[in-house]
Amino acid sequence: MNRQEHVFFLADGGKWRNYMFDLDWSMLAAPLHNGSYAASTAPLFNSEDPAISRMYGHPPFLRAYWRAIQNAVNGPLDPANCNPVIDAKSKSLFANGIIWCDGQGLTDGTVVKTWFSQRRTALQGQLATVAAPFAVNANVVMSNNVAFISGTAPVNVITVC
Repeated sequence: MNRQEHVFFLADGGKWRNYMFDLDWSMLAAPLHNGSYAASTAPLFNSEDPAISRMYGHPPFLRAYWRAIQNAVNGPLDPANCNPVIDAKSKSLFANGIIWCDGQGLTDGTVVKTWFSQRRTALQGQLATVAAPFAVNANVVMSNNVAFISGTAPVNVITVC
């Protein structure tokens, strides 16, 4: 069964942080847990949990989620970063006589590299659907000495000063 697990911890500065692990939902998101994971087509925003669905629909969270995906595409999923790690782990497993995983024969890291590459390409395509230039709408609304400005910005923009 696929699920996200959450651990909350108190970080420096006294703010609580949510540390998520088992992030197969962001990478695999299997509809109805059918075990069929296609790297190039698995959706990002698929949940049977109403609370998670509401979270996906909350704009600040959604921007942060897209930003995390952008960071993954540019960082850990970049072949220059992940392939050496996959090669080292594969070499270590074989060197230590590990030849089985989940009842199947262990293969070299090529399959994992291919999956990562396909998923990275799919994520880049999904990121392209939310790409936006930085633009401020001409209408500025003032209320009680507060200016409300609207517009668009790339997902990697966190604040505008």
